[in-house]
Amino acid sequence: MEGNRNDWTVPAQLRRRAEERPQDIAHRLVDGDDLTFGRWDAASNAAACGLLARGVHPGERVLLPCSTAAWTAYAVAWAAVLKAGAVAVPVSRTAGRAAMWATWAASGAVCVVDGDAEVLPEAEHVTLDELIAAGDPAAIAAGPGPQDDAEIIFTSGTTGVPKGVVATHENVLHPLRDPRPGAVRTALHSLPPGTTVGQGLLVQPLSARPHRTFTLPAFTPDGLLSAVERLRPTDVVLVPAMAIALLDAAGTHTYDLSSVLQVRTTSAPIHPATLQGLARRFPSARIRNVYSTTECWPRRLATDFDRARPTSLGRPTVAGQVRIVTTAGTEAPPGVAGDVQLRSDAPQRRYDGEEGPSGVFLPGGWTRTGDVGRLDADGYFYLVDRNPDLVNTGGLNVSTLDVEAAIMEYPGIVEAAVCGVPHPVLTECVVAAVTARPGLDVPALLEFLRDRKGAAAPQRITVLDELPHNFLGKIDKKRLRAELAAEPAAAAAEPPSTPTEVALAEIWAVTLDLDEVAATDDFLRIGGS
Repeated sequence: MEGNRNDWTVPAQLRRRAEERPQDIAHRLVDGDDLTFGRWDAASNAAACGLLARGVHPGERVLLPCSTAAWTAYAVAWAAVLKAGAVAVPVSRTAGRAAMWATWAASGAVCVVDGDAEVLPEAEHVTLDELIAAGDPAAIAAGPGPQDDAEIIFTSGTTGVPKGVVATHENVLHPLRDPRPGAVRTALHSLPPGTTVGQGLLVQPLSARPHRTFTLPAFTPDGLLSAVERLRPTDVVLVPAMAIALLDAAGTHTYDLSSVLQVRTTSAPIHPATLQGLARRFPSARIRNVYSTTECWPRRLATDFDRARPTSLGRPTVAGQVRIVTTAGTEAPPGVAGDVQLRSDAPQRRYDGEEGPSGVFLPGGWTRTGDVGRLDADGYFYLVDRNPDLVNTGGLNVSTLDVEAAIMEYPGIVEAAVCGVPHPVLTECVVAAVTARPGLDVPALLEFLRDRKGAAAPQRITVLDELPHNFLGKIDKKRLRAELAAEPAAAAAEPPSTPTEVALAEIWAVTLDLDEVAATDDFLRIGGS
């Protein structure tokens, strides 16, 4: 680790970079603002003084509404809060009014920087410009320690109720220790800062190895690819929804993407067909998939896309040790699925306000991901599914990720999501929603999946114009599940008329113990399996 351990805080590392390379760009907003290390340090010093002058005390929470389009302003406000010894609580502006209010209330924030008074009329508001104008750009003498809290990131809530996850300065900066020598790395992305992925990109320039980020204010496939051609980044960071959009966009072959040495995908599971498409689109780049959770970070697994193991997320390393635990609490043997737990030498995070033993943050430094996975005989890790997303249909546990991967192989599919909806006999019924190019033959797709997945194949596929996503681009399966569980408009009941219909209706009525069966009934929907 570079420098004195007591200097391993965000303020100390930012000051060090500003002293070494004051004119170097740390963050650039594409076609917008450049934030040098010197300006980042001086502006955040002044804003920190402004916060202290307003009575913000060390350890108190400050809410920071943020957006990709205001990346550089957020970087200054975030560093200022930490320099004041306070705790940053980022919340995405696109998360919605309810999420904004819930985050403010749960965090106990004492003020809001660059917020919307109409959204949070009860809160004390101040602008970043006001804080800078009221402060002093000189360095603040006192500051936080490495083990002090730096920020609270609320989980996305895609698989449950959002929770505040607390990270210390040591935890936030841990991925930057022991930097490898090399040329300047430039990462291009269009991700919101108030997330674990965004936070990693925010602090990356603080590494002793020269780094900088280029942030695209709003993502479009052509906008990102055009930025690659103009700005020549070495790295591109994507979430799966962005990767799918890039591959589906027309005319992408006209862009020069040769500067890209690495494409990183993160934040949500990504299917092999998408990774293969990225490898074709960026022929000079490593295609690298990163697996972690908000609770686990910086414990993580990362691996280059391997055609021999297209669904593997890599092998354990110092940065991400992994174990699979059975329901009996023992480590599962190779090939047996169980509870996924990660560990590294990084300081562990915690839930805000949680006291006593945790079901997520475990003794020995292990952290539960909430996922189901397995290790093979060679130690490679495979994600089976997010725990809440597994579908139990007639006693068979179905991995939605596995079925989605099969759907993505079918010609014409753009994006796919699989979930389970309640069923009177099977407990749950496997259903799918897809977006597709014009002309998709749904019956042929169903037959393809029945041949590939057998009993795990979806019993119904719905074609949508767009799948529901949250602000980070993750498919919102809670919302999708509710939409797909809703009964479609029922066809008018028609009595059996032909001899075959009459005979079949009698069989169904006896088998399912029903008084009456219509010719328009669906066997599965009336309780069949």
